[in-house]
Formats: sequence, C-alpha cells, structure tokens
Amino acid sequence: MSNWNEYVSENGRCCACEAPMKDSKHLNLITLDKAANWEFPTWGNVSAKRAEDRKGVRAVAIICDDCVENKTLVKFAIEVEIVGHETVIRYHDITTLRDMSPITEKDLKNG
Repeated sequence: MSNWNEYVSENGRCCACEAPMKDSKHLNLITLDKAANWEFPTWGNVSAKRAEDRKGVRAVAIICDDCVENKTLVKFAIEVEIVGHETVIRYHDITTLRDMSPITEKDLKNG
C-alpha cells in the first residue's frame, strides 16, 4: 500500500486518546502484544525465533506525540485497507484481540 502513512497522518486518529493524527508532528507506530486478523498494517521481525513473530501477525497502533510523552495506554489497533478506490481505516478495540506473548531480547536471534 503506497502512502498509507500520509493518509493515516491526515485522516487517522490516535489509538490512545483518539485525537486527530494531523495535530501530531510524528506518526508513532507501535507493536502490540495482540494478534491481528487482518493484513495491513501488522508487524513481523525476521530476526525473531518464534515463527508467529516473523510472519507479521502482530497488531499495531498509531499514537500521537502527546500520548508517547505521557505514556497513555493504547485502546485500539489500526487496520488500513484499500476498498475499491478508497482507503479505509478501521480501529479494533484491543480488548477483543487475542493476546500474544511479549517479545523479549531472548526471543530475538541477535538479542
């Protein structure tokens, strides 16, 4: 998906405080210890030992600069999809997503 970050910056909202992301200087993308059942955006790490962590099945969230600074708890994971000619942003309540084991340094081959 091309330029999804620009689209999300202009049209998305923070997954913690729900403020418009266009009010934030940065688009802060964070990995969650939750499973995503959608394709994009998700996270994977080629260095991870566990196969599920390499495949990109972890949900991600976007948060504004203020929530990064204040360490505000994330409420939603984000999904971005092209439907026809339209980009659609979906927010998933993280309490409805399957928990995944946290990734630690031991879980990374070079960590």
